[in-house]
Amino acid sequence: MYDSIATLKGKPTVTYDTYGNEVITYTNSTVYVLPRGVYQAEFYNAAQAGLHPTITFVLTNRADYNGEKLIEWEGKLYNIIRTDWTAQRDAISLICEERIGKYVAPTTASTSSTGGSILIGSELGTGSNNG
Repeated sequence: MYDSIATLKGKPTVTYDTYGNEVITYTNSTVYVLPRGVYQAEFYNAAQAGLHPTITFVLTNRADYNGEKLIEWEGKLYNIIRTDWTAQRDAISLICEERIGKYVAPTTASTSSTGGSILIGSELGTGSNNG
């Protein structure tokens, strides 16, 4: 049953507050999902590529997915590392890993790539005010 609600987060917009602190906002889209585990083969194949899938979200309608690379569910953020068409006519599966570090969305979206970069600390290159 698709009774869980998740938020797909689109491309981030970076602004700065009056103190020079970085503020990241996303274009959000609320969707119904069916959270599922990750199949053993999926986990091991992804691990060979350096990825660590932790959860799969099935969306009821593929039209709800527009290449987003980040999803929020129950207070946690996940990177969408791969998509897969399901046996159900209009559904799509989003294979995800729990997010670590700061998320920077790619400039172009693709359902076949891992997308996004995880940047930590000074790698962000936004100056000395990025804490």
